[in-house]
Amino acid sequence: MIEEHFMKQHFQDIFVAPDTHQLLHYKGIFTNGFWSDGLLKTSSGDVQYTVEDGIPQFVPPSQDPWSNEEQVRAILQEHHIDPDRLIEKNWSSLTNSQEAIDKYGVHAQVIANREGIILELAGGPGGGATPLILKYNPQAKILFNDWGLWILKEWQKLYDSRIPNNNIGFAQFDATRMPLKNNSFDAVSSIEGLSNINNTSQAIKETFRTLKPTGKLFLVDYTFGRNEFQQFPKDVQNDLQKQFPFVGIGYEKFLTDVGFYIEKYQEIFQRPIVAGEGGFADLASQYGVDLHLHYFAIVARK
Repeated sequence: MIEEHFMKQHFQDIFVAPDTHQLLHYKGIFTNGFWSDGLLKTSSGDVQYTVEDGIPQFVPPSQDPWSNEEQVRAILQEHHIDPDRLIEKNWSSLTNSQEAIDKYGVHAQVIANREGIILELAGGPGGGATPLILKYNPQAKILFNDWGLWILKEWQKLYDSRIPNNNIGFAQFDATRMPLKNNSFDAVSSIEGLSNINNTSQAIKETFRTLKPTGKLFLVDYTFGRNEFQQFPKDVQNDLQKQFPFVGIGYEKFLTDVGFYIEKYQEIFQRPIVAGEGGFADLASQYGVDLHLHYFAIVARK
C-alpha cells in the first residue's frame, strides 16, 4: 500500500519565491483540498518549485546533503545509527525522557498554548520542540522546516502514523532565504537550530520578517562561557566569531539589532564538551581549554 502525505490547507497561502517574495500558486494534485504532488509557480510561470508528498522543495538536490537516501542510510550505518529507527528514537527520547521534559518542557508548553501557526525552524533529526509541543497540544498547527528532504520525509511519516489527522506541514528551505510571506507566524521555535545555520544573523532577520506583529521567537540554544572563549588565542577567537558569531557573545545583540524585544534570557543548563565530539571539542583539546556549552532559553517578541 502506497502511503500518501499532504500539505494542510492552513499553510497553503504563505509561500513566496525566496528573495523576490513573488506569490506562488500551486498547480498539481489536490486530495480533499490538500496538496499532494505538483509545482509551486509564480504567475508568469518562470519560477517554479517541486511539491512532493505535500512538501515544497526550495533547496536543489545538489545542495542537500540528505538528498540521496542510499548515501544517507550508508553514512548513518557507518556511525552505528539505524536509519529506520533514528527519528522514532529521537521522538521517543524527547517525549518520554524526564531530563528532556525538565530542560524543554516549559518552553514547549508555552508554545503549545499559543493559538495560530507555529514555525519549527531547522528542526533536524532531533525534531526541535515539535515532539513536546504535540505532546501538550496534538492539534497544534506547525510548519516543520529543515534543509534536508530525507529528514522531513521521515518526520512526516512518523507524525502521520502517530497522530492521524494532525495539523503539521513540512517545507524544505534555507532559513536565511525563507520562501514565506511577511507576518505569517504567531510563533517560531528553534532548539539548537540557529546554531546549525550558516549566517545566523540573516536567519534571525528572516525570522523577524515572517513573524506577525507581537509574534514570538522561542529559542533554546548554546553559547560558550565568555571566560572560556577568551582562553583561545585571539586569531582562533576571530575565526570562530566569523563562522559562529553567537558563540562568544550570545544571541541578545543579534536579536535586539533586528528589532526584537527580549522577554526572557535564562541559562537553563550547561554541559562540558567531551573528546570525540569533533569540531569545538578538537579545538578545545588542541589549546587546552576546558570548554562548556551554556544553554539558554530565550523568548523574544516582535
